[in-house]
Amino acid sequence: MNKILLLFSVLSYGVTLAQENDSIMLRMNKIAEVKKMQFIHAFPNNKDTCLLDHKKLDKQYRLTYQKVDMQCMGWPGYDETFLTYNDKGLTLVSNNVDGVEKNNTSFWYTKNEEKPVKTVLFLRETMDSIVTNTRYFRNKTGRLDSFIAVVKNQDGSTIKTTNIARYDVNGNLNQLYVIDQKRKPLQMMSFEFDKSAKMKTAGFTTYGEKPTFSQTYFSYNQDGQLANTINTVNQKQEYFYHENGLISNVLSYNPKGVLEIEFMFEYTTHE
Repeated sequence: MNKILLLFSVLSYGVTLAQENDSIMLRMNKIAEVKKMQFIHAFPNNKDTCLLDHKKLDKQYRLTYQKVDMQCMGWPGYDETFLTYNDKGLTLVSNNVDGVEKNNTSFWYTKNEEKPVKTVLFLRETMDSIVTNTRYFRNKTGRLDSFIAVVKNQDGSTIKTTNIARYDVNGNLNQLYVIDQKRKPLQMMSFEFDKSAKMKTAGFTTYGEKPTFSQTYFSYNQDGQLANTINTVNQKQEYFYHENGLISNVLSYNPKGVLEIEFMFEYTTHE
């Protein structure tokens, strides 16, 4: 992960979760574990599923553990993430590869700020740290307007970025972008919502010598559940649900409209 944009990436994590089970549904069904199985339809003789993603949730339905088996995607090894919380929020994230810790990130808070004012990324292999100090700015109503992140790298150099949030008339976050010390844009995320505050589109732009842009469109069924997504390179996903509202299957199609991968979800509940 690009250390300059660490906090930007943390905020964008919510967009990824929007394409999985809603936290309200997890809470309503008292879910303790979610197993995401993968079946590759693109392999004609394939008859086996693979446990791609295994998540564990505490009784407040916060993610505490995640294991991703890279072998399901044709790469060796597996990644594990362990998450720890206090009454403020996330305090420690530890990342392991094949059972060996590679790095961990600690989050520090103040009495008056619910978001972390300091993060320390510790790199186990080099025994060094990357420290990010963040200052938040809010409008008169207390809503986050922008924040400045100052990153101190391993070599002692510092990088300052400004992260600016903008909202639509209904109060939904519809733009989040990062600019550097020279006020040049680095990255931007943009969102569009319908009247019921459901996300219609999510766009991601990078600037610089090789600018990129991608956008994902969201459609919903009559029950208000996410029905399908399609992005700017014509990759499509279809979502199916159990009666309790939890996702049962996701079908993933390639740009030519051919079914490539199916994801199947299994759940365990808290006692």
